[in-house]
Amino acid sequence: MATVSQEDLLQQLNWRYAVKIFDDSKRIPESTLETLEDVLVLSPSSFGLQPWKFVVIGDQSLKDQLPEVSWNQSQPKDCSHTVLGCALGYRSADDKYATMPKARYAKSEVIERR
Repeated sequence: MATVSQEDLLQQLNWRYAVKIFDDSKRIPESTLETLEDVLVLSPSSFGLQPWKFVVIGDQSLKDQLPEVSWNQSQPKDCSHTVLGCALGYRSADDKYATMPKARYAKSEVIERR
């Protein structure tokens, strides 16, 4: 695995910006979505609990409903896909581990496509 210098990392992180207008003729390629889903599934948390689930919304009829619950912003409706991060209600590590399989969660258990 290649390492990144601190300067390069900071330069890449400083590049980001908020997108306000989307080109509705462009869609995120399937291969890029699959990579994003892999990254989401592998996102670490304390104690390895990963107390979240992600919902990837690409269906336009569902995205059309999002401004109502997004302070009337049009971006969730206009973008190619919207990713919702949903917190799961585990009260403790014991709650999570009581229902956790022995192996890492499958992508289909963490990512829901709509």
